[in-house]
Amino acid sequence: MDGSSDLTSCQIMFVDDEDRRDVPRVIDEYATQPVLTVGDSDDFTSEGGIIRLYPEASKLRIEINIDAAERAGLKISSKLLSLAKVVED
Repeated sequence: MDGSSDLTSCQIMFVDDEDRRDVPRVIDEYATQPVLTVGDSDDFTSEGGIIRLYPEASKLRIEINIDAAERAGLKISSKLLSLAKVVED
């Protein structure tokens, strides 16, 4: 990820584990914009990302930071929340 990209129309941003050093910058830059940030690093949601994808027992699981979603002005459906591990800041 480089800062020269025009992401003004971005609605979903995936930050993979290889870009984890950029997570704090991305979160700071887009925290209050309606951008759904998704990542797969262990500390993604604790750093302010909205959705973390992780493997568990041969399945793909999701963790959702509801505080980060609220800051971005996004509402997460109750159906999705019922399937996820919900965390707060």
